[in-house]
Formats: sequence, structure tokens, C-alpha cells
Amino acid sequence: AGTGAYIESFASGNAIPAMEADLRIGDICTQFEGLEVKGPLGLIRAIAAHPIDTIATLTVVRAGRQLQVNVTVKARP
Repeated sequence: AGTGAYIESFASGNAIPAMEADLRIGDICTQFEGLEVKGPLGLIRAIAAHPIDTIATLTVVRAGRQLQVNVTVKARP
């Protein structure tokens, strides 16, 4: 798997925390809490291992620029 996870859609029920964090379709998540994201499955695993209802910092690349966004981790619907 490549480095990073391309955000191509938001699963039903998961869109609100993502939108509140200003994540956008087309972003590439390269880090979760400072650790390298190794593909989509790596991002899913990192989120699943993070405590629910706490804030996590994601590093994303958007339009060639690197940004950090804070997202509240929620339970999967």
C-alpha cells in the first residue's frame, strides 16, 4: 500500500465529524497523530485504535499544501 489515504467519499454517518474538521474529498491523509498513514486500511486502523470522543490531529495534503486538521473521533455507525 502507498503512503497516505486519499479521501474519495465519506461513509454514511461519518460525514459530520469530517465536515466539522474541514476534511474534504480529494484530501490525502498522510499522518494520524504524527504517525505515517500507510494506505486507507492504515487510516481505518489508526482511527479504530484511538479513543472515541477525543480529538485527533490529521496531517493532510490539499491542493499541494500540507495542513493539520483536528477531528473528533466517533464510533463507527
